Amino acid sequence: MIHIEQVTKSFKDVSALSNVSFDVPRDQVAAIVGPNGAGKTTLFRLLSTLSTPDSGYAVMCDHNTSIAPQKVRAITGAVFTEPALYDRLTPKETLNYFGMLYGLGGPSLRKRIDELIEQLELGEFCSRLNGVLSRGMKQRVAIARAVLHEPSVLLLDEPTTGLDFHSADNMLRFLSEYRHGRCILFATHNFQEVSLLCNRLLVLGKGRLILDRELSEDSVGAEGVRSMVLEAIRGIDS
Repeated sequence: MIHIEQVTKSFKDVSALSNVSFDVPRDQVAAIVGPNGAGKTTLFRLLSTLSTPDSGYAVMCDHNTSIAPQKVRAITGAVFTEPALYDRLTPKETLNYFGMLYGLGGPSLRKRIDELIEQLELGEFCSRLNGVLSRGMKQRVAIARAVLHEPSVLLLDEPTTGLDFHSADNMLRFLSEYRHGRCILFATHNFQEVSLLCNRLLVLGKGRLILDRELSEDSVGAEGVRSMVLEAIRGIDS
């Protein structure tokens, strides 16, 4: 559902991504892990059509991100580190507004909003203004907004940032169920989240893909993931 072929992106004299290639099939949650400056955010901006590669290409569900950005946006949901909500809207108004932008409406939209409010535990604050919400609350609203139109591809850049333990656990359960029939690309620094949710590990280092490994259900856990990541990163520094 995601195909990336020899993608390269530079900013002036800095190479953010260099010949990155990988595929993410249906029903897979792929973790993107790497140190700060490894190229994760640049990759997410390219896949969400906010930027274009200097060379190579990315395809989302048969749509080239550079050639057909509107079609890519229609089948993609994205959450970045900053939730970027309208402060003067409530969470419920936010979901209703974006639902209409996606061409949804009427009873089906109201039903979908009610489902997400329950699943992501937004009911306690869904009538407050976004501007007064905590960082964790805003993040949960941003995730509800991203999945409102039930996209086939979900791009999540550190989605549990600002969430307490209970909310983060609920989020992981929600994503585990949402993955069926879809694919998720999940950037995180949390190795425990990788071991619990993801069945693929992609490690970026200095703009290059330095590790691509399947993770089985009986994988080595958070400590094993940590060891694989650190070993891969040490390999490019040696």
